Amino acid sequence: MEKTKKLIGFENVEILTRDDLLKMLTELTMKMRNKVFYGRFTKPEIERLRIRYDHLFCEIIRTYNTILRDTEIEELKRRIDELERRVSYEEH
Repeated sequence: MEKTKKLIGFENVEILTRDDLLKMLTELTMKMRNKVFYGRFTKPEIERLRIRYDHLFCEIIRTYNTILRDTEIEELKRRIDELERRVSYEEH
């Protein structure tokens, strides 16, 4: 397994959870809903830019979620391997 390198300048960065991502998506959903039903589209060029940023934000959250899922899968694999080693050791 690869050893993790420390990244300079990221020591105080907090890892988001799936709940954090869900809260962000909920907030974005409510913002979009309010804009569609109650908002005014005053300047089309500004709205297009805002929508592009919202799409980018969703893509970032999707990528982040994939990384979280992959990390969880790796952790589960590690735990299964450890359990299998213990069971194998106890059988002998």
